[in-house]
Amino acid sequence: METYSFVTKWTFDTPVEPVWNILTCFDEYPNWWRGWKESQRISTENGQMCIGEMRTNTVRGFLPYNLRFQTRLSKINPPTYLEIESKGHFLGTGAWKLEQKGLVTAVQWTWNVCTADPVLNAIARLPGMKRIMEMNHDYLMRQGYHGVMRQLTRPRKPAEPVASKTGLGGYP
Repeated sequence: METYSFVTKWTFDTPVEPVWNILTCFDEYPNWWRGWKESQRISTENGQMCIGEMRTNTVRGFLPYNLRFQTRLSKINPPTYLEIESKGHFLGTGAWKLEQKGLVTAVQWTWNVCTADPVLNAIARLPGMKRIMEMNHDYLMRQGYHGVMRQLTRPRKPAEPVASKTGLGGYP
């Protein structure tokens, strides 16, 4: 298995809560995150986001293949920290960490995974291909950053809240 360790950092000129609400409303990822093809809940308690929630995800960067993986929510501390465990094409963990720094929200995504798919592992061993696969990840994360920016700046109806009262990304 090939291992990857990514740290992606974003900043937004807004309070932490609106960013948290966008990043934790996983059902909406395919609507605003270019390259995120699917995020479907496969287990939950009472329709609410909670520890143990499982999802199936499909993503695609600039390389011509879809990556499928399942996630399980393992830790959550709204509105600053969320951790997942992953299996499928990716085995490992990922974590969103958000921090308010004055008027700016600093976001860090840490993704420590190995690829479980034999074809991906074989491709990654070809000269230069692991770096191209890392660039594919970076490309997908740039798409996510731009998607969050679009969500933060999109016009809202007067009655539409910017942040949910629960701090859980619109989950009741």
